[in-house]
Amino acid sequence: MTGTIINANMRRRILACADLADFLAEKTHLEMRTGDRKGAEFAGDCERFRAWFGDASSVREKLQILSLCRERRYPTPLVGSGELLGVVIELGNEFGVDALAVYSDLQGAWYSGRDSTLTEVDLSAGSRVAYQQLRDVVNRGMQHCMPHPTEIPSPPPPGYTVISFLSESGIAYALGSSRDMASDGISGPIIYSALAIRKLILGSRSDASCI
Repeated sequence: MTGTIINANMRRRILACADLADFLAEKTHLEMRTGDRKGAEFAGDCERFRAWFGDASSVREKLQILSLCRERRYPTPLVGSGELLGVVIELGNEFGVDALAVYSDLQGAWYSGRDSTLTEVDLSAGSRVAYQQLRDVVNRGMQHCMPHPTEIPSPPPPGYTVISFLSESGIAYALGSSRDMASDGISGPIIYSALAIRKLILGSRSDASCI
């Protein structure tokens, strides 16, 4: 099934760790806004990334810029908070991978491996309770995983699940069979809380952006 596994660039988008070229292609408006505001050339990537970080409009953008800083071993704009900024649950199946992403600013995304579409939704209107439930169980799960500054997990094969915890320090993740993880006392509540948010995302598709 490797030919149908989630598109690598789209996957890196929701994990907030795209390479610089892909991020520039997606977010050239960041450079335009910061350039217009500051009216000056940047001395280097480190200064440019810090300017982007201050101008970023979403948690996913901030996570992406932190990833670029860690990859190049630049000082990161945030220091030591360690708090959860997002979670991505990937479910391997016969079509490749379905993936749900939820970020701490109540932005969500659902990737369907079957039709290769990414739906991004603002969850702030009616999903605060569902997000709070997810955040509570994810915070417990994070205590059992160490973040990797630059490493990302491989996409799960059919019948397996990956839960990725996104923070300032990088991505911490857990991988296992979907059956075992669903029945586990730590990962099970995360998966079921995520599936509840998936229903909200799919129900909001008429107001969502599809990529």
